[in-house]
Amino acid sequence: MNLSESHETFGIDTIKLGFPIDTFPGRLDGWNYSYFPSKDGRSWEKSFKTIQMPSRYKLSVIFYAQNVTATVKEPSLSIEFSFPKVLNGNNIFPILDFDETLELISRELLLVPPVPLINLSKGLIQRIDIFKNHQVDSLVPYYVDAISHLNYPQRDTIYYQNTEVLFKADCGSSKYYDKQHECKLHQAYGILRQEVTFRDRGRLEKMTGLHLPTIQLFTQECNKLILNNDLNKLYLDQNVIANREFAHEIFVKRYGGKEGEYLMNLLIDRQTLSKKQVMEKYGYKDRSTINKAEKQITKAGISMALTNRKLPLPPLGID
Repeated sequence: MNLSESHETFGIDTIKLGFPIDTFPGRLDGWNYSYFPSKDGRSWEKSFKTIQMPSRYKLSVIFYAQNVTATVKEPSLSIEFSFPKVLNGNNIFPILDFDETLELISRELLLVPPVPLINLSKGLIQRIDIFKNHQVDSLVPYYVDAISHLNYPQRDTIYYQNTEVLFKADCGSSKYYDKQHECKLHQAYGILRQEVTFRDRGRLEKMTGLHLPTIQLFTQECNKLILNNDLNKLYLDQNVIANREFAHEIFVKRYGGKEGEYLMNLLIDRQTLSKKQVMEKYGYKDRSTINKAEKQITKAGISMALTNRKLPLPPLGID
């Protein structure tokens, strides 16, 4: 089922599933091979290949002699693919029928000789991309530019001018980008894509409360929770992205002239300065004063990002 047959605008894109296997097949003809030495004695090797399947989608197959994580020592097999691309040929819109997709892949995996018979529905998730299409039409570049000024806790920010903002960490990432610019398809016009990626099973289990997560456990309710939590960390779910005039008016009206001016100046500084740099500028000894001020800003319904658009940008939500 694709979006034209449903009203869903969020779901799962790329997923990587892991399975224990009896032995590592070693070097395979026509496959890529890598060996990774490690000082801690956990050196590992892998054979891998991206395969064009009969139904014209691509699938990555990876054999590990020893898994990358310290908790899984035995040889393993990983299968990575995009759910929407398998059935739709692109990943613009979500699909809801996982069973149909898994059955198709299972049948075609039988044509890949080194791959043993596996039950894809029982594979442990090693990576998962959960996405939401925010239909904002011509406002996509305004949102991307504004979001690039936000601070995501414990993540590095990478900004690609007006097209993508990536908040990156070793365990995963969160990004907001112009979907049409990325895929070059007219069907994606006006879509601001929000995409949350997990690459660490421990973090995934903590985030979802799911032990040894498999695909069946990722219901739409679970996906919605993850996406909303991501928006909430950036104060994008309930707060407008204002221009300077609008934000100033709100602050003065709510907190009075002096406090409103202070909050406005702090918000402007936070567009280009880190908390540490703001502390140095204002002579603060710790972050508590800045944290309190930022709480006042967001409590007034204003995001920590500003826009140069004449009208505020509405909050982003998950249907």
